[in-house]
Amino acid sequence: GHASALAILLDSRLGRAGCRTRVMSGVARDMAADLAQLRRHDALIVFALNALPPLLPKIVAQARAAEAASLLITDIPAPPPKPAPDIVLSATRGAEGEPRSLAVPMTLCNALVLHLSRLDPRRTLSNLEKLDRVRRKLEEKP
Repeated sequence: GHASALAILLDSRLGRAGCRTRVMSGVARDMAADLAQLRRHDALIVFALNALPPLLPKIVAQARAAEAASLLITDIPAPPPKPAPDIVLSATRGAEGEPRSLAVPMTLCNALVLHLSRLDPRRTLSNLEKLDRVRRKLEEKP
């Protein structure tokens, strides 16, 4: 659904900035394999639009056990259940029953990418330059 589209967008943008990412499955059995690979200093980003995932407390607990940070991007104003993610970015997308745009969570994602890019601008610029070189090579006429 919409959370998957945001995950793919964030994956692409973070990749361009030089971050290694992985989009996790929403299926518990497959998610377990992804969570088992979390390491110290990794960051787990969870999207929750319209409802919090029932597995959120267990997902956050797994991230904590791996010493990975957890971040929730959501449109739900209520506090998440315990254990809560390390960071919660919450912004409503309109009243229930109204059309809801992805512009708000996309803005949160873009702000996150810009912030992370500022933390290591050399890595970001180096990666963007490499991406540009590869694109030019792919566009060259044979």
